[in-house]
Amino acid sequence: MHSKTIGKVLQGSKAVDPRSLRLVFRVLNLELTEDDYASADWQLLHETVPTTRSLQSEHEAKQIIRSRSSLKKHFNWVESVDFDSFYGRTLELTQLEQWILKERCRVVAILGMGGIGKTTLSQKITQQIQGEFEYIFWQSLRNAPPLSKVLVKLIQFLSEEQLSQADLTERIEDNSIALVLEYLRLSRCLIVLDNAEAILSSGGSAGNYRPGYENYGEFLSRVAQTQHQSCVLLTAREKPKEIGIFAGKYVRSLLLDGLSTAEGKEIFREKSCFYANEEELRVLIKYYRGNPLGLKIVAATIAELLDGNVSEGLNYLKQGSFLFDDIRNLLQQQLSRLSELEILVMYWLAINREPVSIAQLQEDIVSPVAQQKLFNTITSLQRRSLIDKISPRINQNTTSQNITSQNTTFTLQPVVMEYVTGLLIEQVIREITDGEIYLWRSHSLIKARSPDYIRDTQIRLILNPVIVRLQAIFPSQKSLEERIRQILSQLQAKFPLQRGYTAGNILNLFLQMGTNLCGYDFSNLAIWQADLHNANLPGVNFSSADLSSSVFAEPFSGILSVAYSPDGKLLAAGDTKGTIHLWYTASFQKFLTYKGHRSWVTSVAFSPDGKTLASSSSTDYTIKLWDTLTGENIHTLYGHDHGVWSVAFSPSGKILASGSEDYSVKLWDIDTGECIQTFPGKQDEVWSVAFSPIFADSPQEIENTLASVGDNFTIELRDINGKCKQNFSGHTNYIKSISFSPVSVATPQGFGKILASGGNDRTIKLWDISSGQCLQTLVGHSSPVHCVVFSPDGKILVSASDDKTVKLWDVTRGECLQTLLGHSSSVRCITVAAPNNTKNNQLDYILASSSEDFSVKLWDTRTGECLKTLRGYNNLVWSVALNNFSSNLLASGHNDSKVRIWDLDNCQILRVLQGHSNRVWSVAFTYDSHILASGSEDCSIILWDGNTGRCLRKLQGHSMGVRSLAFTRDRSILASGSDDRTIKLWDVPTGQCLKTLKGHTSRIRSVAIQTTVNGVDLLASGSDDQTIKLWDVGTGECIQTLQGHTSWVRSVAFHFDGCFLASGSDDCSVKLWDVATGECIQTLQGHSSWVWSVAFAPVDTHKDCTNKNYAYKNYTVASSSEDLTVKIYRDREHQTLSGHTSLVCCVAFSGDGKILASGSQDETIKLWDVETGECLKTLRSERPYEGMNIIAAKGLTEAQINNLKALGAVEEVRSQESGVRS
Repeated sequence: MHSKTIGKVLQGSKAVDPRSLRLVFRVLNLELTEDDYASADWQLLHETVPTTRSLQSEHEAKQIIRSRSSLKKHFNWVESVDFDSFYGRTLELTQLEQWILKERCRVVAILGMGGIGKTTLSQKITQQIQGEFEYIFWQSLRNAPPLSKVLVKLIQFLSEEQLSQADLTERIEDNSIALVLEYLRLSRCLIVLDNAEAILSSGGSAGNYRPGYENYGEFLSRVAQTQHQSCVLLTAREKPKEIGIFAGKYVRSLLLDGLSTAEGKEIFREKSCFYANEEELRVLIKYYRGNPLGLKIVAATIAELLDGNVSEGLNYLKQGSFLFDDIRNLLQQQLSRLSELEILVMYWLAINREPVSIAQLQEDIVSPVAQQKLFNTITSLQRRSLIDKISPRINQNTTSQNITSQNTTFTLQPVVMEYVTGLLIEQVIREITDGEIYLWRSHSLIKARSPDYIRDTQIRLILNPVIVRLQAIFPSQKSLEERIRQILSQLQAKFPLQRGYTAGNILNLFLQMGTNLCGYDFSNLAIWQADLHNANLPGVNFSSADLSSSVFAEPFSGILSVAYSPDGKLLAAGDTKGTIHLWYTASFQKFLTYKGHRSWVTSVAFSPDGKTLASSSSTDYTIKLWDTLTGENIHTLYGHDHGVWSVAFSPSGKILASGSEDYSVKLWDIDTGECIQTFPGKQDEVWSVAFSPIFADSPQEIENTLASVGDNFTIELRDINGKCKQNFSGHTNYIKSISFSPVSVATPQGFGKILASGGNDRTIKLWDISSGQCLQTLVGHSSPVHCVVFSPDGKILVSASDDKTVKLWDVTRGECLQTLLGHSSSVRCITVAAPNNTKNNQLDYILASSSEDFSVKLWDTRTGECLKTLRGYNNLVWSVALNNFSSNLLASGHNDSKVRIWDLDNCQILRVLQGHSNRVWSVAFTYDSHILASGSEDCSIILWDGNTGRCLRKLQGHSMGVRSLAFTRDRSILASGSDDRTIKLWDVPTGQCLKTLKGHTSRIRSVAIQTTVNGVDLLASGSDDQTIKLWDVGTGECIQTLQGHTSWVRSVAFHFDGCFLASGSDDCSVKLWDVATGECIQTLQGHSSWVWSVAFAPVDTHKDCTNKNYAYKNYTVASSSEDLTVKIYRDREHQTLSGHTSLVCCVAFSGDGKILASGSQDETIKLWDVETGECLKTLRSERPYEGMNIIAAKGLTEAQINNLKALGAVEEVRSQESGVRS
């Protein structure tokens, strides 16, 4: 206000405008009354310039102002930024208008990260409501002007320049806030303060002010608490603390999210040069969380550099690289304001890759941080709009008890996560290069215990980029390894057992680089979050190391059966070595191991009260009852004559049902262990049994309804007395699994009780229990279905198959909802339970699957992601072949996808052949041993140079795994038998497939070739369809089909002269066949379980095949079996060779017939003297932890220590060593 104006007021000699008069009185703390006016127009003046005191309501004030038709509006847009386009934000605009106009809020804050559109939205709402305000003042705080300067400008604007800057600065500086408030009372004003983050402090908690700017807080406090008719609209990247303190009726804040998918698409549609479908745009918009600035930048880049190809842009996203300089600069500004603890938390959120709770972050952080301090840090990051808060999802399993603060999780927006990940990588590289370790100690680059899909992402986006960058810096891998070894040595020398992730990071880095760690010394170090489940660590020293949170392999083999306890807290699994494993589902720490069965544990089941576990075996024909908590064997139930495939408890838990290979179903009294009923079958194995659950509308059916697989591919429903209640017919092959829905469920035909079945015909059928009608047939699996099970609510059916997949089906619609991929071999069993702990309470249910690939997987059924893999290790020997002309060379095919060549003289491995990606099922030498062939579950065949081990050629053509190989004598043709039910004949010199032989109706387990005395190359094949076929190799014609076995034919072998054939089967027999007539001339008994392999001993001269007596007197045939033995048959008599501790997969004779080699699931190869039966040598490949020293190691449970020892680890005191052994 000009000094002359003030003089006029003080002298009272000349008229002044009412506004100036009232302001001078206000500043002097005087009350303006009627007595102070010389004019008779007091009433007019009083109405023209209303005071808050004189108004009856805010509505009245608004009416008086609007009634003044001559009232002039004043807008100051000088510092506002023009925007060329505006997208959506309808809800946000409506909300802001509600707060500003209808609720008359005094302070409104628009909050959000940089580029989210705060300024644009504030401009849009200001323009939209400008007609409701007398004065609009826009001030950018980007350059952090002092409050005094802002208030001077504001007062000048509101006084319509009647108060000069000099007057304001010199005379009323201390009362400037009061003066502004008076203007806000007198007129309807909108004051916009944009980019308020510039006046807030960096390096501390969010919402605090920079030194010298604290008066902004006072200004906001007084605006919030003082009665007036105006509004301050503020935008900021973080929430000033006053906004939180005074939040309520008059103070509001809007946290601005990104644009919706539909709104984001408008940015791309403004340009007509984009090529993208709706889904591609949705993914791109989701990645940038609808950030308008980010979308504009990426749209411009894709248009300019990728010719508008959004699909190509998404490929860059998958590689974790689509961050541009403009966005990078924006984020750099935002992160430069963070405190040290905030940065530490941001790094951990980037590493975790998915939402985590405060408690989980507290576990991650090395140095102890008080929960309250961490909570405050998270709150600060939220105020800065850098992290997202994820509230728990409510579902049918959610209760008030399990909704806690632990369920609230936090994460980074994708674009922020990409930026912070880049910073993390840069910092780690600097630390490794310079040797100054800080971040590498405080943060783990990967978390070994993370869900599988998260760990894979951490490796792909963090660990691998670190390695690639380091390899570009260091001249060689050797020099890089030496640098990391120096860091390791310094760590051991200066900071033994220091808490932190350095040593774990080093191990993970070495393993990903492929470094040979044999003999390395990691003693006296904290080995945290090391992923060692797939590592070879021979001779590594972990003595006195802290191995907490590191992950190792476990010594289990193929898992045939899994089951959750009723409360979901335990998971049981039975493997092919006769062992049952129990894990806690919350932590997946091993709880107990039960040992008692001889081999395959085909079924496990918990009693309804969870106190008893039942298990069955296909090899020892027994059922065992175990005390769940102690592991004590309560009862062993004897009575079945062949393998037991399935067990199931009745709803009361008093009765156990079992189904067997002996065609019978038995009922057992749980308390006494006695068999109380036997229901015999006629011709088919009983693969599955199931009791009906208790349905709410028919509780009388307790104990009364039992379903079992019957004869002729049927299902029988009977009561416990054996009376048949229903028979279901419709499958065209063996039924492998049946399951009742736990509740009545909706189907296309109505609401009812359902039974599901799956089998070798690759279909799943849903049956109405009451009528026996087939309601639906679900088709989708490409191989036999091993298992079906319902979800707890009965709405979803889950199936597992030989095609290596798990499928989820909607029971009502019959549609496949999801296919879960991840297993590398047949999926044998699945189990489902309701979530039981807070970590899983956002899942509808938890699903576990078991496979022959030695793994158990836990799945997120909503996303299809694999959460956890329990990885077993068992390097069983699938196949052996002896060099025909060098009795000291042997080839073996192993479960670890490798072929090994052994020197039998010194029992050493000469070379390891690598090229397959899955287990090697078959190896075979040519007659002259110049070429070795290997066949794998990866569907390929590799030809190797028999002398050097060099890969000659890879043959591909089968659509499923290759089970067996055989060469013609002249090595020109190779035959292969596969799970795809075909035999292929290959030209060895060219690798060309000459013929594909079809005829078997199931997988082909074995092929053999022999040249007959007539010069014809004859091929024999054995199959799961229980037949043997003889083929002419030259023509590809099937000459004969040999029938006689009653189960799978696993192996076939020709006699030396081709006149006779031996076969081994799951019916426990070895049969000898006359090739000319197809007649079975002899059945050799002796094995008590499946026969896996047969081989004839070679002879030196041809015999007269027309002499039938020859077949009975002049043969030596060997066989191996699931019963752990090898047998040698001579003229009906047999000799038993014992020594293996698990099933014996294969046998092969040496060229001179004096040595027999056998390979087993116990990971050994044994060499036997054929004449005496003596075991001459035992070969064993190195186990993954062979000689790994874990003496005095910390962080391991007793079960883990036993597991590590089973895989070769030792506990031994070694002499003091310095440095690292290389």
